[in-house]
Amino acid sequence: MSNEHFVLMSGNEAPLGAFVRDGGCNFSVWAPEATKVTLILYTDNEQEIVRYELPEKHDGLWFGFVKNVRPGQLYAYSVDGVNDPKNGLSFDASKILIDPYAKKLNRPVDWNYDLYLNDSGRFISKSVVVDDNAFDWQGVKKPGLTKDRTILYETHVKGLPSYVMIFLKNSVEHIWDLVIRMLSSISRIWE
Repeated sequence: MSNEHFVLMSGNEAPLGAFVRDGGCNFSVWAPEATKVTLILYTDNEQEIVRYELPEKHDGLWFGFVKNVRPGQLYAYSVDGVNDPKNGLSFDASKILIDPYAKKLNRPVDWNYDLYLNDSGRFISKSVVVDDNAFDWQGVKKPGLTKDRTILYETHVKGLPSYVMIFLKNSVEHIWDLVIRMLSSISRIWE
């Protein structure tokens, strides 16, 4: 597939990640300190096809729409900015990054620091564009809760008990006691 097949256009800030719509894909990523965010598209065997600098930035979000991107397309990012680790800024445009909002990767991540330093392009798994509309919910309906009936409960994993059984017994009971009827997300953490 040649890079003439794709066309970079103005996009939308939301939703974050890769979102298939209107004959292409909207890409949006949070990188408030970046000076440039580059989207890289790949073939199925991870050969680079084209790089596009995301053309728009608003409130820390970088975004753009690429016409003719379809579900299954492999992609990654390169992010540039000030490299000042002492102040929490560690940008290196030569490194390839996984989309933090990716719904799928093309292969498992098996971290190896030396490989990453030498050739992040070959080492890093690629994000995969997924069609959210194609997911089979098997008849499950959205709960239809209005905003006034919804409570968003967020917590840092470090603040929760570290043993799974204690977590299940105490934290979930505590959350339920707060009259929270739906948990939007619980991430599992393994040490």
